[in-house]
Amino acid sequence: MRYAILGPLAVAGEPITAGRDRVVLAMLLLHADRVVGVGDLVDALWADDPPPTARGQLQTCVSRLRRRLPAGAITSDPAGYRLRCDPAELDWAVFTALSAEARAQSDPARLRQALDLWRGPALVEIDSPAVRRQAAVLDETRAVAIEDWADLELLAGRDRDLLGELAGLVERYPLRERLRGQLMTALFRAGRRADALAEFRRAQQVLTGELGIEPGRELRELHQRMLGGEHSAPVPARCLPRTVGDFTGREAVVARLVGAIDAAGPYGPVVLAVDGMAGSGKTTLALQVASLVGGRYPDAHLFVDLHGHSEHEPLEPSAALLILLRQLGIPADRVPAETAGRIDLWRNELAQRRALVLLDNAASSRQVADLLPTSAGALALVTGRRRLVGLDGAHPESLPVFTETEAMALLARIAGDRVTTQPAEAAELVRRCGALPLALRLAGARLAHRPRWQVADLVRRLGESALPELAAENRTVADAFALSYRQLGEAAQRLFRQLGAVPDRLFDGPAAAALGELPLDRAEDLLDDLIDAHLVEEPEPGVFRLHDLLREYAGMLAAELRPGGADHLQTGDRRETMVT
Repeated sequence: MRYAILGPLAVAGEPITAGRDRVVLAMLLLHADRVVGVGDLVDALWADDPPPTARGQLQTCVSRLRRRLPAGAITSDPAGYRLRCDPAELDWAVFTALSAEARAQSDPARLRQALDLWRGPALVEIDSPAVRRQAAVLDETRAVAIEDWADLELLAGRDRDLLGELAGLVERYPLRERLRGQLMTALFRAGRRADALAEFRRAQQVLTGELGIEPGRELRELHQRMLGGEHSAPVPARCLPRTVGDFTGREAVVARLVGAIDAAGPYGPVVLAVDGMAGSGKTTLALQVASLVGGRYPDAHLFVDLHGHSEHEPLEPSAALLILLRQLGIPADRVPAETAGRIDLWRNELAQRRALVLLDNAASSRQVADLLPTSAGALALVTGRRRLVGLDGAHPESLPVFTETEAMALLARIAGDRVTTQPAEAAELVRRCGALPLALRLAGARLAHRPRWQVADLVRRLGESALPELAAENRTVADAFALSYRQLGEAAQRLFRQLGAVPDRLFDGPAAAALGELPLDRAEDLLDDLIDAHLVEEPEPGVFRLHDLLREYAGMLAAELRPGGADHLQTGDRRETMVT
């Protein structure tokens, strides 16, 4: 069964003729695979004036639709009704998937394929205000996709080929300044400077006549460059680092983050804060999300490493602002020397753009507070090993290690068939790596570069001490842990080393206090520090544990300091159980 809402409503290519049935089906398709409340359906049918028999008439509409659709397509729920359909059966879902894929790959042909699914304005013949409000969101998504497609075509140098179509699109969307600027750019590059400048004058007339406003800053600056004879429009900033081609798992996390962006809509800045232990794949996740939603932020994709946990000192906000402003193309002589001036310039520049900013490896909320966008149409992705609890209004996401299924899938993508043909050995390798993405990548790389090794060979090499073997060139898991450890205060470092001697996986606050010879409240404060730094986990309130590789690392640190006596732990002092 095929459902079409990108134009007139149709089922299997045939229109739905009954007016109320069209409204009900449109509402169900706009919320496919979700329950639509009876109240929402009644509102869509009759707005503020439902008849006393509204529920009965709604049931009649649903009954007629059930006869028209496959058995079981519409199901009842205590709250309302749900239409179940495969995403491949609904043109809107197909459009969404194709356009996301096209933007991730910067593929104008794929984006054009998505746009060709449209047969006119969404649900064009249905005049229900509730349907029209939601159809308008779909139409806006189409218009943004058209502009993204035109950007990709212009970047590919197909200016002359675009002229006719862009002219028609500007007639259809006369108030969209981005589209008008794309037509001006294509005209200018085609050698038609006078026509490009005339197009700007037409934009002025339309905007002042319809809305009483002047063209926006970007269109005015484009006009000034053309007056000065510049032969190209500025290329949007694209400063994100390369992401991995074998991104695996994290479906639920990605869905939550993209859902948070969707929920915010176009009316405010979005801040997503991703934290997690060293090696958990925070930056890789952030880049994956950026690739999925990057098309919504066509004006700039910016990146700065804040060195919160690195061999360098954490980057001061003023220095980070200089990097970001230069990525936007702001000349150095325009960047103020004082931090306050840079903050003002940064916010003013972002207010003119739909920009995506990745603030990687943050040390604290204070470090990033002045770097966050404050205007609509911007997205900030912040990653850090510490929980950034001071970021008001941010959507927090703490990244766990992989599930066993995700870990096995990543190993298979890196090392190939040996993983799938030796599942028991691969499962043991995952266990020895603690399902930590960085450890799995390093282990997988060792297998990939040793094609004659079996998975069991690497498991034997890991033995009882995995950390020394989890290395590739200058990347090691132990070094990643060391950067987190060095950020701790002396007392927290000491307790972390001592926790490496805990014989059981789980322990509680009194056990940690006894081990560290500390008052309980002091031990709990230090445990909070270790949890915020993702060096200790709290799977249940008041119950703690160390990741297996962190336990091994803590034991290595304790062993290195043992001759000094401060952290010497006699075997006989260890408890049989540490949960009191």
